[in-house]
Amino acid sequence: MAVHVPTILVTGPVGVGKTTLIDEMSGLLRRADIPHATVDFDQLTACYPRSPGDDVWGTELGLVNLAALWRNYSALGPIAC
Repeated sequence: MAVHVPTILVTGPVGVGKTTLIDEMSGLLRRADIPHATVDFDQLTACYPRSPGDDVWGTELGLVNLAALWRNYSALGPIAC
């Protein structure tokens, strides 16, 4: 069964305000009582030292952590995060 999830992807270079924008968007959604989840990919890669097989950005670790988050969020259902 395919699951369709409305998604907003915020991307850009380091330091342009992506996290600030996501935090503000989340606040607006909360005030409107709209269920949602936010994920900061940079935080999913935050560890030291990095795995020797991963790239300098920790992409492999980030994707594994994102998959775990998806399982956890989706288990809560569409109206609870």
